[in-house]
Amino acid sequence: MSEKKQILVVDDNELQLKLAGQIISSTYNTMLVSSGRAALKYLEQNRPDLILLDVAMPEMDGIETFERIKLMPAVADVPVIFFTAIDDDVDELTGLRHGACDYLSKPILPELLHLRIRLQLELYDYRNKMESLIEMRTAQLRQLETVTIHALANITECRDTDTGNHIKRTSLYVAVLCKAALKSPLFAGQIDENMMTSMVTSAPLHDIGKVAIPDMVLNKPGKLSDEEFALMKQHVSVGEKALQQAVEELGFESFLNVARDLAGSHHERWDGKGYLKGLKDKEIPLSARIMSIADVYDALCAKRVYKAPMPHEKAYEIIVEGAGTQFDPHLVELFKQEHLRFAEINQQYSD
Repeated sequence: MSEKKQILVVDDNELQLKLAGQIISSTYNTMLVSSGRAALKYLEQNRPDLILLDVAMPEMDGIETFERIKLMPAVADVPVIFFTAIDDDVDELTGLRHGACDYLSKPILPELLHLRIRLQLELYDYRNKMESLIEMRTAQLRQLETVTIHALANITECRDTDTGNHIKRTSLYVAVLCKAALKSPLFAGQIDENMMTSMVTSAPLHDIGKVAIPDMVLNKPGKLSDEEFALMKQHVSVGEKALQQAVEELGFESFLNVARDLAGSHHERWDGKGYLKGLKDKEIPLSARIMSIADVYDALCAKRVYKAPMPHEKAYEIIVEGAGTQFDPHLVELFKQEHLRFAEINQQYSD
């Protein structure tokens, strides 16, 4: 047997208050209060399933009471049915305009009151179930998105035998810088929570274009020749074109737009001397500027067949020295604030 729903009834007319309580008490648990202030005090500690609220009350009328309820996070979404005497100077449209889910006129008809309450409770339950279902489906889609991205990124990682946990680490570095940028007034209007999520989600795809680079170049145990380096640089173009095609096929904004920018611009430099487009300062997408610091820091600290891993302190110096030339100077300031977190991530996910 399901538990009875809780109904809060608010009316300054004692006779009408008791009448409403008698009508619904056999079906619902009821709490009767005679003023808006008493209702607000009750709602500070309790969450009813529905509120019956008289409109025409002295001191604090139903409209003001309702507006204050909407400012209380714990009960803001509780459905409210307004009711008032038919000759009061408040009409149905006024109540509904203020956000009530329904409106009843006095004298209250028992059958109609029961019907309206049941309908609103069913609608509320249905809405909650739909919201839960949407949240579950959204979470599943995000999980599918993440797993697919990691699968694609792992294809690249498997071919590039030296990168190890590079994808994991760089994603975490990106998250650190994004969170710092969110708090910085220097990046106000340039990044929000959704943008940060897209950047972190997309980070594993920044080197996806390396799938097109021959193994003899990708895994060469030594310095690349000029010809080999020219070929290696093409991975940004390959990645950008592949992701741009995905963006066009999808047809709407998604993390793929950010992934495309990351793949195509993470080797650009603040001074315009990067590749392949020679973009400079804010011509470079913010996502790519963030990725650049994460990528270079990890490359410096990682072990390769042709070099030993660089200690954090030395990598820190190189990043800081690159402010205004290789890197966005404002992002370098954020890196300086968060560099110990970089060191922790590098140690925790070392190869």
